[in-house]
Amino acid sequence: MGGYQSVTTPAGTFDALTLRVILTLDDETAFRWPTQCTGIVRYAPSAAAAAQIEYSCWWRDKGDRDPINRPGPNPVLRLTQYQRGS
Repeated sequence: MGGYQSVTTPAGTFDALTLRVILTLDDETAFRWPTQCTGIVRYAPSAAAAAQIEYSCWWRDKGDRDPINRPGPNPVLRLTQYQRGS
């Protein structure tokens, strides 16, 4: 976990807490290993939601003599609107 950082999204600018995450997707096949992702989640307590999430993902073929990380999906998700509950 990192400190607070200002992040601007279509829903506004927030002071957000930075969290680092590691994911393994359940998409393994007979020919390739599961997709691996590292990400940064910027959680905005004032919105009680993640303001921004960025992932960097890759996968590898099974049986490669020289394992190469092949790029996977690299989404960036941004909060577009929110309504604070009571």
